[in-house]
Amino acid sequence: MGSSDDDSDRKTSGGASRRGRPAGSRGRGGGSSGNSSSSSGGGGVTSYKIPEDIAAKVNAPRTSSEQGRNSAGLKTGDFLISVEDINLETPPIWRIDGKFLIQKYEPIKGKGQRLYKNMGTYMSWAADTEKFRPVSVRYHQMGRTETIVELLDNPHSSTFNLSKMLSIEETSKYLDNFEIFIQTLVSQALDPNFLVEITQEGDEYFMKNVAIVQEANLTRKNKIMELKSWDESTQEELDSLPVLELVLLRNVPPSECAVCHQTANARLVQIYGRPYDPSTLLIQENVPTPGKRQHNMCSFCAGLADLYNKVQHLTYHLYLRCCEKVTLRKKESADDDTTLILNDILADEKWLSKAFSDVQHIWGDVDQIYAAAKEEQEGGKVASPGKAGTSGKAASSTEKTASA
Repeated sequence: MGSSDDDSDRKTSGGASRRGRPAGSRGRGGGSSGNSSSSSGGGGVTSYKIPEDIAAKVNAPRTSSEQGRNSAGLKTGDFLISVEDINLETPPIWRIDGKFLIQKYEPIKGKGQRLYKNMGTYMSWAADTEKFRPVSVRYHQMGRTETIVELLDNPHSSTFNLSKMLSIEETSKYLDNFEIFIQTLVSQALDPNFLVEITQEGDEYFMKNVAIVQEANLTRKNKIMELKSWDESTQEELDSLPVLELVLLRNVPPSECAVCHQTANARLVQIYGRPYDPSTLLIQENVPTPGKRQHNMCSFCAGLADLYNKVQHLTYHLYLRCCEKVTLRKKESADDDTTLILNDILADEKWLSKAFSDVQHIWGDVDQIYAAAKEEQEGGKVASPGKAGTSGKAASSTEKTASA
């Protein structure tokens, strides 16, 4: 089918036309076909309702940590290293403490590991974010006044310094495909039959670009699976439940990680949400909603679970983002037809760019940890849960703090 002229006359049941366009053109796909008047006012359109169990996560006001994210997706609790200190033998590291401050962690000498202890030194970094790079740590001790972490990344590694940057540069080629991918998801948010229709029709314009983005995402999923495997029950939870939260455990005694069985727990992983049909992105109404599943994991295993959640449910999370955008747009003018709504949303360059950047950073996090693990393997070391890390940054999950 592709992008022939006939495509310009086909439209969804809700009236949002599906016009084939050169890849990368901004969303003018609705156009004004001869049949567009049949959908004026959006009559008969059934917009998808965001499930209540995750609506709060999609629509809730930003938390302080989310408001503090910079363009690299860094947030409160993430650890950093100064670019100027990378060449030092034992460089200090810093923990983000709110929107404007970072707390210093100094290396502990003579421990045989890259262990760091929190200090009473803080500094502002709001104007110098580009001078820092994220690093991954494992919590060893968390008390009321003293915290000890192990630096998992090797800041002297060329792979560490380049892999995420190169990943983001490489995935920029998917921008045109991503725009059509988002057009597909917005159309599905406007008309819940859209995905079924284009699948039945074999619509190449949409299906080809959706497949390209999903294949790039599958590559990252496979990388995580190569680094980490979960038991069958946990794997099923990660695959089917779309919401994952990380809870930072404070003032609790160390216990065995449920995945790697090392004694260095720092995270409670909570997995929940209503299962959905991946082919339609609609909630499976006939499937009972499972209760919240909880697992104690070390920071590395929890970070990988967090990343896996992001790539496994990437399409669904983006779909919810599109549902939110459609809902907000309809509140502005409830009488606009779906074609106009679609065009206006796709013309929002800032919104599209932010969505694409978020996806690139998710993929970049996966590529970075995978490259670091492979570098250690090639160096004669077997990668283990304590030797390659991820800071677990994400748009879809949040981190809370729990104390005993």
